Amino acid sequence: MERKNHPARSSITMLIILMLFGFFLTASALIIVSGADVYKSVTDGMELDSRLRASYAYIANRIRGNESREGIFSAALSEEGAMGSIEPLPDRETGDMLVLTETYGDDVYYTRIYVWDGWLRESFLWDQTPFSPADGEKITEVSAFSVTKEEEKIDYSFSLDGEIFFAATACLRGN
Repeated sequence: MERKNHPARSSITMLIILMLFGFFLTASALIIVSGADVYKSVTDGMELDSRLRASYAYIANRIRGNESREGIFSAALSEEGAMGSIEPLPDRETGDMLVLTETYGDDVYYTRIYVWDGWLRESFLWDQTPFSPADGEKITEVSAFSVTKEEEKIDYSFSLDGEIFFAATACLRGN
C-alpha cells in the first residue's frame, strides 16, 4: 500500500515543531535572564557586605592600634583645610572626623579618618602640613561617617549608598 503525503498534515506538523522549538527557546531565554538577575543581586549583596565589613574593620583596627587614649578624638571636618593643631570636640559631641595623634620624637602627626566625596579616607600628616580633605587616601566607598568619643569608648557610624546604616563601638586600650 502506498502512503500519500498530505501537504496540510506536513504543514501542521512543521508548525507544531516550530511552536515547540519557539516555546523551548523562550523558556531557555527566561531562565537565563532570571539566573542573571539572581547572580547580579547576590554579587551586589556580597559587594555591599564587603564594603561594610571593610569600613568597620578598618576603623576598629586603626582605633585599637593607637597607643594613647588621649591621642584619639573626634573633630569637625573643614573644607578649607587646617594647619597645625586640631581642636577636639568635647566628650559626647559627635563629629565627622576621627583623629589619631602620634608622636615621633618632638614631631606630632595626625591620622584623620573622614568621608569626602563618597569615600572613607585617611590622611596621615605632620601637624605643620596643610590638610586638604580631597588629598586623603581612599579606603572604601561610604556615604556618611560620624564619630563620638566618651571617655574610653568611641562610637562611630556610617552609611553606604545613603541607605544602610551601621553603628559600632570600640573601647580604647592604651594609656
